[in-house]
Amino acid sequence: MSRFKVHFLRNYWWYAAAGVTISLALYANNRLKLELLASLMGGIVSFSYFFQKQKLEEISLFRSLFDKFNERYNQMNERLNKILVLEQNSSLSLNDVILLYDYFNLCAEEYLYYRLGYILPEVWQSWYNGMLIYYGCPHIRALWDKELKANSYYGFKISLT
Repeated sequence: MSRFKVHFLRNYWWYAAAGVTISLALYANNRLKLELLASLMGGIVSFSYFFQKQKLEEISLFRSLFDKFNERYNQMNERLNKILVLEQNSSLSLNDVILLYDYFNLCAEEYLYYRLGYILPEVWQSWYNGMLIYYGCPHIRALWDKELKANSYYGFKISLT
């Protein structure tokens, strides 16, 4: 659904232009009465207005989500990077584990909004690539894999392959 929705909101005007072209061609070939042509044109204008308004609202929602997610991540970034450089024989502290749970929840929320079509695919891919950096850390991967087995992250999955 997400890719179709993004495609449609980016290209609705092509569909509107096709509707106008087809309607005018039918009218020109006497296959459409003037009243029906006027109704179709009104419908196409309404369609275009609705989708332009929808697009603006979704951009606003996207921006809000994007800012909130990035703000939350920025608050964790420095501490997450410290976990990345832990030595193999070190173990995670309780604060590290709590931080990682917060990070896993953030990732799952981002995924949920992506699946619902509110996060652009290219943004999601960028975020996912960043998640892979953390997932590549053995300390983080072990905890994350354990958590993902509980299936409590809105269907979110991560893999290095």
